[in-house]
Amino acid sequence: MTQKSTVARQGLNGFLVGLATPDFSSVAWRNLLSEIKARRWHFEVHRAARELPAVLDPRYLQLCTWWWTTLAAPMTKVG
Repeated sequence: MTQKSTVARQGLNGFLVGLATPDFSSVAWRNLLSEIKARRWHFEVHRAARELPAVLDPRYLQLCTWWWTTLAAPMTKVG
């Protein structure tokens, strides 16, 4: 029998459905995303698919690993 290695994903969830898009360029957000990256975590964004373009800014994508959960598609890894 073969053993499978499992690794739990760790990170933070951003339940942003229906909320204003945060200013990810602010010092507070950049510090938080840098800490997430340093811990090798991910930031999972829950957002309506039509609202993702406001969040999919290349300047933010490089700050850490992002996961998207939308109302119209399964979870997708970015970064």
